[in-house]
Amino acid sequence: MLTYTLAEKNKYYDLYRHIRDDILGGALRCGEKLPGKRTLAKNLGVSVITVQNAYEQLLAEGYVTSCERKGYFVTDAVVGGRADGAQGGEQYGGQKGE
Repeated sequence: MLTYTLAEKNKYYDLYRHIRDDILGGALRCGEKLPGKRTLAKNLGVSVITVQNAYEQLLAEGYVTSCERKGYFVTDAVVGGRADGAQGGEQYGGQKGE
């Protein structure tokens, strides 16, 4: 389970930054499923909206893909420390977007 200490302000941005850094650093690998929004929110003591906003930012920047009713997965779009914006949802059995 992902565990992070989040600042009092901008919690969604802190969460986004921690997950992004884990992806770029290799702690989260291509194809790895992120925890469900409710599960992670409960574990971190934040609202589901906070987690959703962080996941949506990661999705918008191409770090993860969303598969409806399956969750969020780390993409293979990360090249040279940056996401190229590609979405790889098909390989995880779902459609792009949520």
